[in-house]
Amino acid sequence: MAEAQLSAIDYSCGQPRKHHNLYFEDGTLVVQAERAIFKIHRSLLARYSIVIRDMLCLPSGEGHNDGTDEKPLVMNGDSALGWELLLGLQYNTPNIRSDVLKGGDLLTMLPIVH
Repeated sequence: MAEAQLSAIDYSCGQPRKHHNLYFEDGTLVVQAERAIFKIHRSLLARYSIVIRDMLCLPSGEGHNDGTDEKPLVMNGDSALGWELLLGLQYNTPNIRSDVLKGGDLLTMLPIVH
């Protein structure tokens, strides 16, 4: 059985930058984990998580526009790798498949999906 091929790009340091594979120009939500910026589709996240769906439905305060290119929704404490794994599964990227994930991969996603 082959292993999931994860990003060799280190998003733990440096300037925040677009994720090399999970930044979609037509995305509707911008999320930052470590220094990786993901532009993804709200509807896809909401489909798989009631908690995220409810969070995205909450009205934002006046003057708050978190989740945009100008002001990404910063996920403090979450790893870029965890988001890459989770989104890779949701977007069905060819290098991340559920049948080849290891226990360590699942533990990396756990803080995000709790």
